[in-house]
Amino acid sequence: MPSKSNKVEKGCVGIVYGGVLKASKIHIFKHENTELSDFATNLSQYYGTEFDMKFVPVEDFEDVYQKFLETLDQEQRVSQTPIFNVSISDASKILKEVAEAKVCKSFTLKKKEKTTKTVHDDEENEENEENEENEEDEKLTKKSSKDKKGKNVQEDKEDEDEKPTKKSSKDKKVKNVQEDKDEEDEKPTKKSSKAKNVQEDTEDEEDDNDKKIKKKNKDSDKKSKSSSK
Repeated sequence: MPSKSNKVEKGCVGIVYGGVLKASKIHIFKHENTELSDFATNLSQYYGTEFDMKFVPVEDFEDVYQKFLETLDQEQRVSQTPIFNVSISDASKILKEVAEAKVCKSFTLKKKEKTTKTVHDDEENEENEENEENEEDEKLTKKSSKDKKGKNVQEDKEDEDEKPTKKSSKDKKVKNVQEDKDEEDEKPTKKSSKAKNVQEDTEDEEDDNDKKIKKKNKDSDKKSKSSSK
């Protein structure tokens, strides 16, 4: 029985991400050989002229693909398509487990290049690959944070819209000050009425005094006439 290191690589199983695929969405695939140039060109009509792929060369690619498909969370599958809602790092980890591989190889299709750029390095460090996967996840996280920031900007705008209400309260306060001023203007009228009443009382006192003097004079005249007799 040949060892794994002497396995004949007849095909590959992998994932497609980027391009027109939304964040945290991947397309899983199987291919009959490890040369992906023509295969990627065919996929470009669905996923755009720029996208990335990770794959594992295997001999029994049909069997590995089926295991990969069944191991992924079926609740995250988009209908019956080969598209799943799963992060790149999680998908790559599952792919390596079912294929019994240490690392995934990379393939990139670029818009400005008619030929594709491939990376085939059997001695690729697994840690470097994980770092690359983490960078992809970080990009998605930053995008999510940016969307959240946009939401906060919208909330700030709504706060600005509430300011006219505060201005209305200020106008109401000014109106109250005006009413207080009008009440002050009414006070001289009340004061004038009071002065009028004092004047009337003074006139009444003067009339009484005049009557007293007249009576006194009258009594004096009577007394004088009496003495003359």
